[in-house]
Amino acid sequence: MNPSVSQFEPKKKVFCFNLLKNEDFKNWVVPIPNSKNLCKCSACGKTLSCGKSELQKHASSFKHQKNIKLKASNKTLTALMTKANNEKAEQLKHEKAVKKAEIVIASYIAEHNIAFSNVETRIKF
Repeated sequence: MNPSVSQFEPKKKVFCFNLLKNEDFKNWVVPIPNSKNLCKCSACGKTLSCGKSELQKHASSFKHQKNIKLKASNKTLTALMTKANNEKAEQLKHEKAVKKAEIVIASYIAEHNIAFSNVETRIKF
């Protein structure tokens, strides 16, 4: 080995939590709990080095961009359940309004002592 040629190892990047505030990375970069030098892409599931240039390179890859679009178009289970609950609440609200109207009509008929034969001609069912 020639002593004049310097041998060096590239400095390993340490995960910086400021990446989680960066608009380009915050939606998909996830720190790996027991690693200072690695992070994970939540869209691709790929383990990456924590350097900004490595993350930018990964972000520009075709596979990552495709996975980000798919992730954005997927609805979460809670969003689907919320929509179903809202629809059910609207249906129950409508049913309650119908029952209230039926009770009002029935009480009007009873209060004014109107014969049922007359009611059928005045109210269309």
